Parts: sequence; C-alpha cells; structure tokens
Amino acid sequence: MSSEEKVRRADIFISYSHADDAWKTEIQKHLSVLQVQGGFSIWDDRQIKVGDDWLPAIEAAINQARVAILLVSADFLTSNFIARQEIPKFLERRKHDGLKVVPVVIRPCAWTRVRWLASLQGATVDNQPLARYTIGSHDCDEALTRIVEKVDDLLQEVIKREQESTLILAVQQPVIHASIQTPVIVKQPLKAKVSKPSKSTITHQLNLDESVRLVDSITTVKSSEQRLIECWKRRANFDLPFEPVVFPYKHEPDWGEDQYGLWQALDVKGIRHVFRWIPAGTFMMGSPEDEKGRYKNEDYHQVTLTKGLWLGETPITQAQYQSLMGNNPSAHKQHIHAPVEKVSFRNIQLFIRQFNDYCKSITVRLPWEAEWERACRANTQTAFYFEGELTLEKANYRGTWNDWRSSGGGAVPHTTPVKSYKPNSWGLYDMIGNVWEACADLYNDYLGINSVIDPKYLLTSNKANKNPHYVVKGGPYWEVGRGLRSAKRWHHSSGGYGSQGIGFRLAIGE
Repeated sequence: MSSEEKVRRADIFISYSHADDAWKTEIQKHLSVLQVQGGFSIWDDRQIKVGDDWLPAIEAAINQARVAILLVSADFLTSNFIARQEIPKFLERRKHDGLKVVPVVIRPCAWTRVRWLASLQGATVDNQPLARYTIGSHDCDEALTRIVEKVDDLLQEVIKREQESTLILAVQQPVIHASIQTPVIVKQPLKAKVSKPSKSTITHQLNLDESVRLVDSITTVKSSEQRLIECWKRRANFDLPFEPVVFPYKHEPDWGEDQYGLWQALDVKGIRHVFRWIPAGTFMMGSPEDEKGRYKNEDYHQVTLTKGLWLGETPITQAQYQSLMGNNPSAHKQHIHAPVEKVSFRNIQLFIRQFNDYCKSITVRLPWEAEWERACRANTQTAFYFEGELTLEKANYRGTWNDWRSSGGGAVPHTTPVKSYKPNSWGLYDMIGNVWEACADLYNDYLGINSVIDPKYLLTSNKANKNPHYVVKGGPYWEVGRGLRSAKRWHHSSGGYGSQGIGFRLAIGE
C-alpha cells in the first residue's frame, strides 16, 4: 500500500513544533467543527501509525492538503526538519497548486524577520500570539473561533477554484471519434491578445516579491519565494543545517547561494556591501605547540560558538568608508577598493554608528576574536586556510617568513584592492594579509586552555587601564609570513590615532 493510499485526504495540515503540542491540540479541537459539519479532515504527525514510513506519510499529507496551518514559535522557526522538509513543499504548492498557507503565531518570536513568512496574512488579530490567552478562557475560545472561520473561508475558496478547474477541463477534454480515433477538440478557450508594453510605460521596481528586468524584451525572473524554495532544496539534498533562521534580511536587495554558501548584499549610499554566512560550530582556537611560527600567546583550546553570523565578504574598503564618513584616512590611496586603513578604534565605532543609522533594518558590529578566527579557518586546523606553503600569490605580505630586514621579491609595499587573492572555502577574501582587522575583544595575553562557549572579552576602560588595547587579526601587508597564520593575535591601543595597516571587517548582529 502506497503512502498516498495510507493517508486519506488531509484537507487541513497542521505544521508545528512538539514544544507547542498543547496549542496544537486546542486548535485541532476547535477545527473539529469543520470536520463534523463539513466533512473536512485534519492531519498532523500524531496520526502516523506505528510501523509506517513517517517521511512519505508526511509528504503524502502535504501533497493532498488544501490548507496548511503553521503554528509559529521560536521552536517552529528553528526546527531543521520543518525548514528542510515541510516549508519548501508548502511554498512550492502555494505557488503552483494554490495551497493556502495560514500562519498562526503561538508565542512571541522574530517571525516578521523571516521574509517568506512576513509576507503571509496571519490568522490572529494583528498577528498577536495566542499565548497571550489562557487555554480554555473565553478570550482564547473567541480567538480560536476566528481562526476556524478564516480556515473555513479558505477551504470554500479552494473548493470553488477546484470546481471551476474541473469544469474547464471537462470543456477542453478531447472527444475521440470511434472510427478514425483522432482527437477532436470540442471547445478551446480563446487566448487574449496581450500587447507588449512599451519601454516608456514600464516602471522598474525591485521589491521583496519579484525582480523585473528590462533587457531586449520584458523578462520576469524568479521570485524571491521561488529562489528560497530552490535554496532550501539544495541544502536539504546535501543534509545541510538550514541556518540562519532569518534569510534573507528584510530590505536586502540581493542575495543567494553559491559554491561558498549563503550570501546577501545591500547598498549603502550607492556602495555595495556583501555578507557571508558563517555557521555555528566547534573548533580548536589558537595553535598547537608544534605549529611552525607559533607565538606563546596562542593558547590552544576548544571553542564552541552556538550562533552563526553574517560576516563581511571583505574588509571595509576606502570607497565604502568614504561613502559614509566623507573622508579617507588611509596612508595608501593607490586604489579606492583597497581596504581602508590607519583608522582609529574610535572612528571604527563612528562608522558602525553611521552604518546602523543608515540601515535601520540590521545592526552591524565588529566580530569577536573567536568568531573572526573560526571564519578565517573555515573548518581547517592548519596554520593557513589553504593547502601548501604561504606565497605572495596567496596573500599580500612582506614575502619573508620571519625576516624583518628585507622583503621578498615581488612584495607590494602598500595595500592592494580587495579580492586580489583567492578567498577561503567560505567565500571570505583577504582574511590574511593587506590589513590588520580589528575585533571587539579586549586583548589578553593568555586565553587559557580550557574549553569555552561563546567567549567575549568586552573592551572597556577603567581607572587601572584607561587606554585598553583591542585584538587585531590577519596581519597587514608589511607583516612577515608567520604573522599571517590563522592563530596569530596582536593588539592595538583603543585611544588616539589609527596606525598604518589597521582596518576592520563588519559582522551583522547585536
């Protein structure tokens, strides 16, 4: 018996996290009115029988559903199974089959930051969470009754559309003459002539739902929703965790997934900023005692980062800095797309403030040292994130391993444009060489050898230390080779002026 045969028509499919089981049961009780009066069936995963193949059963129920109710909470949004197995199918059926998808906010969560979800009309009044009510109370019953009424209206709409489609198919059905066995179309609806709009009458608009481009003719490209479906399918096929929960951020004009992973970009005063997704995970920070070129402040210890982050694809360039600040403090101005440098810690904070004031939909900051090193390593544990020896073809540095008295042949005595060298496997450019990159941490000589989770050493000043030093990573163009290793850590004063070779890279997050 197939999965389709095992599951009788699931008119209403309830998608939920088991953490919200109590609310699922309550909603299901109220929906039972439709089951009794209208003969509509209600399906959730508790109906899978012992011994059944649960995944095909869920897929069959989704394929048969007319309405999908999503019980939205933080647990729902962070469920890998729901993100990989259910949501893509809902959105695909919504686009092609007219499935009605109804979000019901159960508990407060950042659902409005999930683009595909924020575009859907919720079932609760003003999208207020149901958890504001006590289950069984008069107000709760009223809220659930309104939800049932909306679901019933949607079911009737779907049934009407199905009946109309059936009628059209019946009219178009070919009639086979018994003698000649050739199809004869009884009636075909006429196609309306559509005149091509002139270029002068076309309004170009890039919004959250779809992008429209005018080339030689008018071509509608994939909608945001369709691109998300394809992105999720790819990640599910490779069994990749669907992080982040919010992707893409609201108002991001450009985003996608490539060989390096997820990315999104935005324009700030006409200048493009690209961010790459860095997944959460555990890695070994610092360097083992036998690593060539090791410094004694690189304590080797396990670090777990419980949250991923979006990190700038490149360090901030002179063009990006000047567009917001109106000046360029760099010592080397040979190329506007080289990293900005000689920037003080105070001016870095001013830039971040200006950036956040301009882009109110997101918040940027400096990465913490552990976040920076994990991003640089990109799941490697060698001295560098690439295979083989460090050479001048791989990074902009002095060109010697430990000789400060000379430079290697071909070394460049200034910064070079970003993306002049190959990125690491997560798509980040210039993580080593070109400039030191500022981190948010207060510098400590020793980090210790104990395992830590989400380490943050907040940069603050006090009476004993009025001018604390912050961590810098990556190594500038004038640094020797051993100083470009992923584990290398140095520091710079947070007061006064910026030094030559000091730059920074942005992360998205509080």
